[in-house]
Amino acid sequence: MSRQPPELGAGTVNVDSSGTGLGLSLLIPGVGEFVSGRRLSGITWFLVVVLMTLFYVWTLATRSLPGFVPPVLALVVLWTTWLAMLRNAYKPTPSMKTGTWILTVVAAVAFLSAMGTMARAVARPFTAPTSGMSPTIQGINRQPGGTQLTGDHFFVEMSAYWFSKPKRGDIVVFRTDGIDALPPSQKGQLYVKRVVGLPGDKVSVEVDQLRIDGKPLEDPSVFKKLDCPPMLDRQNLLADGKVFEVPPGSYFVMGDNRVNSYDSRFWGAVPEKNIIGRAAKIYWPLERAGNIE
Repeated sequence: MSRQPPELGAGTVNVDSSGTGLGLSLLIPGVGEFVSGRRLSGITWFLVVVLMTLFYVWTLATRSLPGFVPPVLALVVLWTTWLAMLRNAYKPTPSMKTGTWILTVVAAVAFLSAMGTMARAVARPFTAPTSGMSPTIQGINRQPGGTQLTGDHFFVEMSAYWFSKPKRGDIVVFRTDGIDALPPSQKGQLYVKRVVGLPGDKVSVEVDQLRIDGKPLEDPSVFKKLDCPPMLDRQNLLADGKVFEVPPGSYFVMGDNRVNSYDSRFWGAVPEKNIIGRAAKIYWPLERAGNIE
């Protein structure tokens, strides 16, 4: 009895066009290679792209790499990495059913959401709404002719205090929730002020000069440029020679615009748990772009 020739294509797997792998990797880095059988390569590309993306976000706000040249270089490396990953994904890939495509799109949405959350945990953009930190950070103001100038746009280094404590002179962004002396209208907001007093410090003002434990505050050097004129307000905790002792786990903060800043002089110290990050770099307007000192 003669044998029948094997049926053409028996035992083979349907293979889609190379563009499928490319499309999958555009949705989620490395997935195109993963589903085509190169799983280790796919996982590697996924981790590399995610880490490079977070590194780029970190360079936007860190003071360890001053200026905006590092973020530009990081962005170039990130795009080069993406292109290399997509080039490797442009290979034959097993065909996928409609349900698998839908699952992939859902996974891509979840991936983008997770990446957004992680990025915001590293760096966040903010805008100064008031002039309380002027001239260091300019707020929204109106010119004599009626023209309104927008405030400085700046990045906040959200990772600044993951492994360290705020230092004297740092410009911090903090939540107002939990600060009992603040009126209800000010709760649920974010403030930006400069750290003046650390836990245990005795803060006072004498002859227009801020003092810590009775000694003039001159370190860091930025404090030499900032006067502290008396404010004739009975709610001012430093008025008339009063001394404020900063409670444990809290910080005394003030705006650089000392005559027009609503700060710890009126509502006390900021709990450390309220501080979310350090103001790091102004990115707009361009003529003011750079590190915040």
